[in-house]
Amino acid sequence: MNNYLPTDYIYYVYKHIDPRTKELLYIGHGCRGRAWIHGSRKTCLRSQEHLDHLEEMTHDGFTPDDWVFIQHRKMTKSNACRLENELIRQLNPKYNKPQGKHLLKITPETYELCSLLRQEGLYYNQIADEVGVSTMTVYRALNGQTKNIGDDYGND
Repeated sequence: MNNYLPTDYIYYVYKHIDPRTKELLYIGHGCRGRAWIHGSRKTCLRSQEHLDHLEEMTHDGFTPDDWVFIQHRKMTKSNACRLENELIRQLNPKYNKPQGKHLLKITPETYELCSLLRQEGLYYNQIADEVGVSTMTVYRALNGQTKNIGDDYGND
């Protein structure tokens, strides 16, 4: 019998919580040591503000073991991503990038115009020409396929 987890189930969801204030700083998913890494921006892909906060806690004598909390273990990558996004939407951690319509490649005003033009019967390529973006951008925006839009686009 093999004692190793299949590589599908190596992911986890974690939180960073400031031990001084109990403030929720970040929610992420990862495998191996991802949750404990707080090196440079190049090596760990965290925002500079998040890195600065982690560095400040380190300077105050805390270690990653003081602020890293594993929420769920033994997950597939897709399940970890899904749970991470749900928790971010529910808990709104300080350093997670906001989610919603401001992440579109178009402004909310342009989105509204695209929506109106589509209701008027224009095709995606006609709308794209009208507003000056690619056909695929229009298609993805109007069909909820733009990254991090989810089902709550209209509820922001």
